[in-house]
Amino acid sequence: AKGASAILYNDGDMRRWQTWAWSGWTGYSVVNPTVMSTKGGGPVAACWATLQHIGREGYLDLVETCQHASSRIISAVNNMPSLRVLGQPKTNLFSVTSDTIDVFALADDMKAKGWYIQPQFGFSNSPANVHLSVGASNAPHVEAFIRDLAECEADLRERNVTGLREVPPEVQA
Repeated sequence: AKGASAILYNDGDMRRWQTWAWSGWTGYSVVNPTVMSTKGGGPVAACWATLQHIGREGYLDLVETCQHASSRIISAVNNMPSLRVLGQPKTNLFSVTSDTIDVFALADDMKAKGWYIQPQFGFSNSPANVHLSVGASNAPHVEAFIRDLAECEADLRERNVTGLREVPPEVQA
């Protein structure tokens, strides 16, 4: 559940203190001119209107649907020989990596099947990975996603498409 929040200031000088930067996680480096991705008023109003429409029970149903779908994907990934989930996620946002196949080729192969999984470069203590965000719109398709992911993983493994590439000398410097 990506948040929708806002901070309102009556003094513009205070806003300069809200810039947030972080690179010590399994995602991409973030430099954000807002506190933890705080949004403007539009998404907040849309969130409020949606919650008014679906109510508490509707929201809890969406959360349960997303969490169940995420758990299914995490379990399936951890049973695939070449893939593993980074960390032990408890939410519907998580990353998948491999020590043996090229996760960027995996993202390309999945895109050819109509799925978008966000590739992320490795850095510091985080290997190259693909980032998944499971929402109410894609949760109903989880079994098809898992089937296609397993097919792509097996194909890359069979073809020995590794992520281990020689770095050109000009880039090494």
